[in-house]
Amino acid sequence: MKAWSVVVGGALCLFPSLAVAEENGEPESQGFNADVQLNVLGPLQFGLTPAVEVGGQQVSGLLRFRWMNPGLLSQALPNEDYQELAFSYGAAIGGRYYLNRGLSGVHVGVWAEYIRTRIEDVDVEREAYITNLIVPQADAGYRWRFGHLFVGLGAAVGYAIAFDKHTEDLSDGADPALRPVDFGSTIFGSAAFDVGYFF
Repeated sequence: MKAWSVVVGGALCLFPSLAVAEENGEPESQGFNADVQLNVLGPLQFGLTPAVEVGGQQVSGLLRFRWMNPGLLSQALPNEDYQELAFSYGAAIGGRYYLNRGLSGVHVGVWAEYIRTRIEDVDVEREAYITNLIVPQADAGYRWRFGHLFVGLGAAVGYAIAFDKHTEDLSDGADPALRPVDFGSTIFGSAAFDVGYFF
């Protein structure tokens, strides 16, 4: 029992900042942070966007995947009633700077996202319209951290640049005339209500 007391006492002497942080309700991390997160507003916008974040105390890097089909705004991309959004997705890499330690508080960041949309018309024109876009973005927000859990609010704005558009024939050659893709570059914006977990 005496030996155990010595070990505990020594640990508190070596890491006094950890003890103070726990008493004050501050993040417990000492230098490395990793978390997973999801924007729960995604189904109202352009789909689900699970993300992974890894960083130090104030600077982090992020990887994010986008599944567009569950998004309410994504379903508005087809121009005609007889068209539908087929499997469409995106992937992004980003970086953030947080004003507070522990990847919390006010933050600003930059992103580069690749998005691929596919709109199919299997009844009338029997064609698929594919668009590839690159979307540079900037975001800002605020994160509240509660131990391992956190919530955050934020917004992002960017410009979706269509760098490749093409049409695929779905009629097996019966209707070889192809219409051009009616999808151009446009301003992109989104809101975020993130929920996440720190490992």
